[in-house]
Amino acid sequence: MKNTHKTLTAAAVCLMMLALAAGCAALSQMSAKHQPLEERVKGYMQAQIEGRWEDAYGYLDAATRGNTSRDSYIHKTRKANYTGYEIAEVNILPSGDQAKVKVKLDISFMGYDMKGAPLMQNWVKEKGAWYVVPQPKEGAFAPGEKEK
Repeated sequence: MKNTHKTLTAAAVCLMMLALAAGCAALSQMSAKHQPLEERVKGYMQAQIEGRWEDAYGYLDAATRGNTSRDSYIHKTRKANYTGYEIAEVNILPSGDQAKVKVKLDISFMGYDMKGAPLMQNWVKEKGAWYVVPQPKEGAFAPGEKEK
């Protein structure tokens, strides 16, 4: 009876370790899959925070760049300033070439600071790189120029 109990315990421990190892491997693969997208999101957000609109323009998808000239994007009037961000969630769709990214923004607008305002971004993979598909920003919360 003691040997059977020890054998069952050992088998249960081995199965748990295998399940844990498989879970860790899957997590590692998932984070490796998300890393290029997360780096692009960081670059795009940082360009907006720093007011580097020419750099931010380079993160826009081809369709948006086709409809919006670089010059008009760079010189667009912006009402709010993004002062910080956090990537809250990354979801690459099963196709592998589309993603939804939830970003929590810190926004400065008319003397008020708002922390953690949620923004969903759509991203597409074009020629192996990720590009944002901007949603029309209406009203106060379009990113803006820093006050001087």
